[in-house]
Amino acid sequence: MSVRATRFFACACFVPSATGLGLAFVIPAWNSISMFIGAVIAYGVHRLSKPASERYNVAVASGLIAGESLVGVAVVLYMARGMFAQVWDKLPF
Repeated sequence: MSVRATRFFACACFVPSATGLGLAFVIPAWNSISMFIGAVIAYGVHRLSKPASERYNVAVASGLIAGESLVGVAVVLYMARGMFAQVWDKLPF
């Protein structure tokens, strides 16, 4: 193996994935920052307790994504309430 190939493979762990870079350029910046913060927290939990991270990381991440989506829907409904005030005032909730 050449010296160049050895240096490449030594630094390969620092090369980001193509999918990660593609998502970072397509989605809004705050989403990318949220994913980065979540990855750092998951890495910290993994360093503290590997069994706990293997058991809970995916479930917690999925719950946070679903919760964010539900809050987004609630915000949109709240904003729509102001636009359709006459209709919303007649609803029972």
